Amino acid sequence: MPLARLPRALALRAIRAFSTTRLRFQSSSIPYTPTCPSPTCECAPAPKDLDIDRKTPLLNTMAPSTPNTTTALLFPSFKRIQNLSHTPSSLSNFATAYLKAKTLHPMHTNLSAAQKANLTRDESKAASLPEVQDITKPTIFICGHGGRDQRCGILGPLLQSAFGREFQRRGLDAEVGLISHIGGHKYAGNVIAYVPPSMKGNELGGAGVWYGRVGPEHVEGLVEETFVRGRVITELLRGGVMQDGRNIGRVVEAQMKKESGEEDDGVLKLKARARG
Repeated sequence: MPLARLPRALALRAIRAFSTTRLRFQSSSIPYTPTCPSPTCECAPAPKDLDIDRKTPLLNTMAPSTPNTTTALLFPSFKRIQNLSHTPSSLSNFATAYLKAKTLHPMHTNLSAAQKANLTRDESKAASLPEVQDITKPTIFICGHGGRDQRCGILGPLLQSAFGREFQRRGLDAEVGLISHIGGHKYAGNVIAYVPPSMKGNELGGAGVWYGRVGPEHVEGLVEETFVRGRVITELLRGGVMQDGRNIGRVVEAQMKKESGEEDDGVLKLKARARG
């Protein structure tokens, strides 16, 4: 069946009319009122001791944003890519350049060369992306997800403030942020501490250490031990990964067993005792 076609003049008029719709919408006015109506109920009063700026005009004080780009942080490679475009080609190149496997598992041996190439990393794709920067600051990620469980939702912001104050007190420039669910609400607060490789003399340089049951009372000690002394805190340790891929939890577990008299394979090592 032949397809109906608009005469050229009508088609041009239709295109012009459609293309100006957004401009007309953007230039239209927005209804507003200068003040918020007074309440009709007995409302709870706001705390009087909060330091709130009530003098500076609020209009256009919203923080600037770039809705068409994002920033990607890569761990444990400690790389930052800013202004990453949301376009399909940009995201595809990002995944191919940084996220795909460098080598494939033997189970993929029978795949064709094209299939293997599609699954493996191609670092040449990075040339089309923004320049990569090294992450040199201590980085703390805290689960603040409150949608399913309030434990992380309540503890997360408290820990974020506590870590911010502690790093500031020590004069350390650090990144502290809330992230979404990372598993284990019952172990709240959940904290992932990334120690940058640039922290010379720290044996945890390049590691990501996952802590659980962290409370505000642990923040000072956690910063001291992990970022200053380069030691993990076993009573809070859930696990983690060294930059070379070693499993922190397994390594520490083996060390603790050895020190307590057990072999690395978990078999109890018998010690001779003098008879009394």
